[in-house]
Amino acid sequence: MEQYSLGAEDVAAGASTWPRRYTIVLLFALATALCYVDRVNISIAIIPLARANGYDAARTGLVLSSFFWGYMCPRCLAVGWPTVLAASACSPRE
Repeated sequence: MEQYSLGAEDVAAGASTWPRRYTIVLLFALATALCYVDRVNISIAIIPLARANGYDAARTGLVLSSFFWGYMCPRCLAVGWPTVLAASACSPRE
């Protein structure tokens, strides 16, 4: 029966028991929470901001709708990218 000894590289590689995918999920959750905190803050701050700068209802609505446009524009642009990337990955290269 052979005995295996662990080298320094093996010990260092096994020392991290936290998988990388958990870190990525945690960072995405943190970014999402930050987006919601920002959305709440601008909803609260728009009232004194509108009073101080003399914004009318239309301009206030434009500021509040900036989150919608910030979410929708990148998503609309990203709709075609998987098709383009898949087509270029499958096309024969000469």
